[in-house]
Amino acid sequence: QTIAFGDSNNNKSGSIAYDHSADSLTLDAAGDIILDADGSDILLKDGGTHWLNLANSSGANITSMVSDADMFFRGNDGGSIITALTLDMSEAGAATFNSTINTSGQITQTVAGSNYFRSIASSSGNAGLYMQNTARNWFVLNNSAGTFEIYDGTASATRMQIDASGNI
Repeated sequence: QTIAFGDSNNNKSGSIAYDHSADSLTLDAAGDIILDADGSDILLKDGGTHWLNLANSSGANITSMVSDADMFFRGNDGGSIITALTLDMSEAGAATFNSTINTSGQITQTVAGSNYFRSIASSSGNAGLYMQNTARNWFVLNNSAGTFEIYDGTASATRMQIDASGNI
């Protein structure tokens, strides 16, 4: 059964169709399909179970509503469906990427408060790893001259360098 919508000349511009054999509902529009909840959430359910929530609350919110149900971001890679990213909800949202992470910024891993690791890359040509804990800050880097360097950030001093010739 189909309900068709059109203009005064009976030009079809959209329809709502129910397919009894497939037990499916199709919304078809010549333009956009707009879901406007006017300040409320959009709930997606399966058999009455609320499994996903879309909301506008200080930004776009996508919430998996089933306890410990992982979130998967999938796409078509050359004809095959791949999982690009998995968020493991039973592990506080731990992210698993299927491939390379490319960023123009830094990647920071915080371990217990003020202890962290951070990748560094600067426009001046330095690239490496920055480590901080409550005792000291260290950089291990390939500096802009191509020299491997261990730098004590707390004392603002280079502690060791190995140049391109292997000289320490």
